[in-house]
Amino acid sequence: MKKYNGIGELVSNQVLVDHDWFMPSTDSLGHYQFYRVLKVVSNNRIVINEDVPYCSSNTRDMKSIINNYNKLKETIENRLNKKNISKEKLLFKATVNFNYGTRIKYESYSNNLDIVSEIIEKGYIVHEVADKLIIITDSIDILIEQFKEKLIFDSYFFEITEKNQFTITRQGVSNNGDKVIISPSTRNGVKYQITLFKKDLPYGHLNIKSDEELNYWIDTLEVELTN
Repeated sequence: MKKYNGIGELVSNQVLVDHDWFMPSTDSLGHYQFYRVLKVVSNNRIVINEDVPYCSSNTRDMKSIINNYNKLKETIENRLNKKNISKEKLLFKATVNFNYGTRIKYESYSNNLDIVSEIIEKGYIVHEVADKLIIITDSIDILIEQFKEKLIFDSYFFEITEKNQFTITRQGVSNNGDKVIISPSTRNGVKYQITLFKKDLPYGHLNIKSDEELNYWIDTLEVELTN
């Protein structure tokens, strides 16, 4: 697992997301793809080079980034819990394409009677086909263990050591097109200062006490950093 000193070090590195959010098939438990981080918007949001439908955004909330196997398991289980189906006698099939991503689907025992006994006996089946790896099991826990054993997602998992979000002055543009400057502050009890502009003239300041408060204002003003 990679370790980063602050969210800024994610830039140019690849992260894992569930890309299958736009009209997914009914049997889908996610399509887990890796994308490069283009820009950090705030401690809560990053921009990745994800292809998205028209009128959508490739800006991702950090909560949607899958950075460890526990988060991956939670994401798969959340997808399954939203399905209005019986969870008895289900098989989970992961098709791993090392160049593109991993698609996970569920199927019923009845559609796979020829392999059910083998799965029950061993716990899983693994097939290698060209540049793909197919894992079939009746347990999400076993599926995750197979991912771990075969290091499927290790390259994209990470931890971040939190530090001050901005140590230098940064400039951006707000939702109305006006300039915004965010600066670290040395004043007692003030961590950052946001300077607001109107037609290139400063007209107000916000004294910020924490990264959480800073993220709130960045989101509220829809600040897009330009440097």
